[in-house]
Amino acid sequence: GLPPPLLYNMDLSQRTILMGSFSKLMFQNFRLSYMVVPASLSYAFMDIQAQLGGMASLHIQPALSSFLADRHFTHHMRKMSKLYRQKRDLLVPLIERELGTWLTPIVPHSGTHLVALAKQPFDDVLLADKARKMGINTQALSSHFLNNESQPKAPQQGLLMGFSGVQEQDFPHLVGGLRGLFETI
Repeated sequence: GLPPPLLYNMDLSQRTILMGSFSKLMFQNFRLSYMVVPASLSYAFMDIQAQLGGMASLHIQPALSSFLADRHFTHHMRKMSKLYRQKRDLLVPLIERELGTWLTPIVPHSGTHLVALAKQPFDDVLLADKARKMGINTQALSSHFLNNESQPKAPQQGLLMGFSGVQEQDFPHLVGGLRGLFETI
């Protein structure tokens, strides 16, 4: 199916700001980001940028501009989307099979991360910390929740797993490492 529309495009009141980084889309060390702001805020943001000074890599910007103008970026994104879908489609069944006792993976439509919800309570912060010490890059889902004082609620537990920078052949080893951690808690 088609991806869901961007919140920015659905915002009729023009109060949404779209931000992104080319380091996630192209190269990890590519330190160039972007913001798409409503027209009513564009001058304010340009003033702020002028006060902050030029922090972006000036020598990279013309090359990126050419890359975008020549539609190479579109081709790159199609190629990467296919690769990420392939990785996702290998990782999800592996998580279901190896970690299904503890986690339920939420299959993303697109992207480079997936959320795996806890089936039973566990200290996801401690587990993610132990996983990082083993070289498994994952984040505790509960650390992404804000506590609303007017309606306190326990944060959802689970793991946020990035898979873009992981080689497919490493998935079984990494998921097996997580399984070992779950078996000890």
